[in-house]
Amino acid sequence: MKLTHKFTDLQDEFKIRVEATGSEPAVAVKLREQLKEREETITRLRAKIRELTNDQQQLERVINVLSLEQQHGRTDKSTVVGIRQPRDGR
Repeated sequence: MKLTHKFTDLQDEFKIRVEATGSEPAVAVKLREQLKEREETITRLRAKIRELTNDQQQLERVINVLSLEQQHGRTDKSTVVGIRQPRDGR
């Protein structure tokens, strides 16, 4: 992008070539597809990070409750709330 903004003649030449051939170069199409795939991967990984952060916060709360119960001498495990199982079966 820096290159095409600094050297506008290259950008103009590229546009002329695209118009002359009637389509974008294969490498430009391939790069656009790779960009789309990577954006989808980033979106998926961000969702996974949110999920793991929520799980971590839930575990921290459980640890705090168990620690407080232990400090007060409680051993009644019926007050512990179950944690959901991972989706992938692990």
